[in-house]
Amino acid sequence: MEKTYFSNRIYKNTLTTKQVYSIASALINFNRAKHRAYRLLLTSHNYGVEHSPSVHLQIKERFSFDDYWANSAVREAKAQVSSQKELQKIHIAGKKEQVGVKKDKTKELSKKIKRFEELLASITKNKFKTWRGSDIAKRESGVVSVDFKKKSLVFYNTYDFEHRYLRPEIKRLKNRVKLIEYSVIRSEKELEKLQKGFLKGCVFGAKALFKKQFTVEKTRNDHEAWLEEWWKARYSSLRVSGRLDAKYGNFVFKYNFAAKMLTFDAPDGTHVAVPVVFKYGQKEVDAALIFQSERKKPIAWAIEDRGEYYLFKVTVQAPENPYVNYFKGDGVIGLDMNYDHIALVEIDRFGNLINWTIIPYNLDGLTKGQAVKVLEQVAVDIMEIARIKRKPVVIEDLDTTDSKFRLKYGNKRRNRKITLFAYRILTNAIIARANKEGAAVFKVNPAYTSVAGKLKYMVQRGIPIHVAAALVVARRGMGFKERVPPVLSAALPEKIRRRHHWAHWSYFQKQVKGVSVHLLYQLGKELKGGAPFKEALERLKSPPCAGRVCLPNVTSHGRLFASSLS
Repeated sequence: MEKTYFSNRIYKNTLTTKQVYSIASALINFNRAKHRAYRLLLTSHNYGVEHSPSVHLQIKERFSFDDYWANSAVREAKAQVSSQKELQKIHIAGKKEQVGVKKDKTKELSKKIKRFEELLASITKNKFKTWRGSDIAKRESGVVSVDFKKKSLVFYNTYDFEHRYLRPEIKRLKNRVKLIEYSVIRSEKELEKLQKGFLKGCVFGAKALFKKQFTVEKTRNDHEAWLEEWWKARYSSLRVSGRLDAKYGNFVFKYNFAAKMLTFDAPDGTHVAVPVVFKYGQKEVDAALIFQSERKKPIAWAIEDRGEYYLFKVTVQAPENPYVNYFKGDGVIGLDMNYDHIALVEIDRFGNLINWTIIPYNLDGLTKGQAVKVLEQVAVDIMEIARIKRKPVVIEDLDTTDSKFRLKYGNKRRNRKITLFAYRILTNAIIARANKEGAAVFKVNPAYTSVAGKLKYMVQRGIPIHVAAALVVARRGMGFKERVPPVLSAALPEKIRRRHHWAHWSYFQKQVKGVSVHLLYQLGKELKGGAPFKEALERLKSPPCAGRVCLPNVTSHGRLFASSLS
């Protein structure tokens, strides 16, 4: 595992003028070399140009670098190109997902338009024929109501409904379909460009900052101020990669851990010696240098210009903790991660629930740095429990990338939850803390953990829905299979009964989709009483106000009240 440690502040007034000038010159020339190497590599990738002499030799000759400085500049440029290639794969997958979502939305709206047009045709024939499950209803008094989730629209008569709702709604939906179809065409063209593999050049210093010189009034009127900010963004840091065959893990930077002195030769030949101390991680840095002859690990160094002072960073390969608890014989700790809390369960070696808890947190309105600190504290709390219980941790191996590409037409509340769900940050924090505490972290497939927890353990154990999911995660980490219980297997269609038990959970997931949690508790109680699954589910899905008008929030078009609807 790589770890980076920050040095103490090295103020410029403690260095000689020549040293400050040499470091500033190194920062500028190194970044210029990196930018040049990046352009050459990008040209080679996009147009198949073979450079002769090689990019390394061109950089070495152009900027008068030795092999080590030139190699680091080229490696940084290659890393940038490689990063763009990987990012482009994500963009392609995301664009495909977006096109699919938009096409599905077009089909959904087209189906809705067709139903509305059929309703309009029936109205013109003096009939009022809706479709099954429609939220539009005509009462005996001639009043027409349109029910939504939180409100209802009420119209005097059919004519009022037709001209004030139906026709405008058809027009609006058709217009929306055309806009989405145009958006699909544009997205498909963008996808076609991405699939060709052409990489756009990146802007070193940030594109947003580059645009500020034209878009922000302050920088537009004071170009020199913007130029200074732009210069700092482009030329304020450098990173020299390490070499495993070097005595100090790096041929440019040499750190004497006994004297706490960092020495290096700048590209212009100036010898720079800086007293460097690591407030956090000094022992780890010293150990990496002491055992370098045995470990043979590269040690990378970086310099950052922070205005009045410099910061030196060192990246070392931290040895893995040799005392990691992988033993599952006494049970494990299972986690179900959510956008605002973590459900934690402890199970024994037989997979039985021993204890559970919920660790809440709130990321709403926090910056990224603040959110990271909150999640790191959550990770500390989790691993403290694992240390006390002396059990490894099991988490879900989730990929939230696809779900975030589906936010375009999703429910606003659900979209907000997905946006707040910092799975990767939380997982990295848990793994990092687990390495310190000596606890293993196992990842399992998250397929059907929620539905299995809902239908199998939630009511049976009397536990919250996310705790039930965490229980399934923990049991899966122990190697237990969550088969469908007999009370549910009787409801399976004949064609899938002999298939894998995940196919069974897939069927039940579709059946209970959209059913609220409190109804699932009721479903579990009815199943315990011997009621067939389908009959019990149908009873729960039937509206509680059947046979009467149920208008939670009526918007009346005129002097009409809900009480007059009968």
